[in-house]
This record gives sequence, C-alpha cells and structure tokens, in this order.
Amino acid sequence: MTDKEKEKQRREEEERREEGKKKQSRGNMKDCPNNIMRQKKWKRNIIRNFISRIFDIWYTSI
Repeated sequence: MTDKEKEKQRREEEERREEGKKKQSRGNMKDCPNNIMRQKKWKRNIIRNFISRIFDIWYTSI
C-alpha cells in the first residue's frame, strides 16, 4: 500500500511540474516581444519628457 501510494504521489508531482513548465514557457514566448517593446517605449518617453521639461524651463527663463 505505501509503495503504491508513494508511486502515485511521485507521478502526480511530475505531471504538475510538467504542466507548470508548459504554462511558463507559453507565457514567456507570448510576453517577451511585448515586454521588450514596452521597455523601449518607456525609456523613450522618459527621455522625451526630460528634454521637453528642460526646454520649457529654458524658454520660460528667457
């Protein structure tokens, strides 16, 4: 009884691990390009905002 129960538990754990890996790989495959693009846009927006603020301050000072 104990040996059979242990084998069942091992099999169930292995199946759970495999399912988890599949879910993670799918998520990473879908999200990678989008996340990279979001990071690039985020950096561009910060730079643009910084430059625009500097110009605004410069123009108001003149």
